[in-house]
Amino acid sequence: MAENQFNDPPEAGRQFFIANITATYTGPGSDSFWDARLEAVGPSAVAYTSFRDSCGVIPDDFDLSTVFTGGTVTGNICWSVRATDAASLVMFDDDAFDEQNRVWFKLH
Repeated sequence: MAENQFNDPPEAGRQFFIANITATYTGPGSDSFWDARLEAVGPSAVAYTSFRDSCGVIPDDFDLSTVFTGGTVTGNICWSVRATDAASLVMFDDDAFDEQNRVWFKLH
């Protein structure tokens, strides 16, 4: 909330969940890390996206820098989640073109 005076608080029954992510590019050439692919899901079995479940302006947000082989980016991602999901969230990389090969991450 303190990051921007125009941020709205989470809706009743929800809370903000911020995860700090570090990603290293290991492919050839270069690419951009697009944090919008990262989603979270908890016991409610409904995925949270940073677009639909936005926290507003967050500290240390990712930028869309170009990263070359071996380059690392770090930043925060945030979702407005049901309070009952917060303690059991897992994150996944949602490649809309390759749902069978999703990569899952434990959040702590």
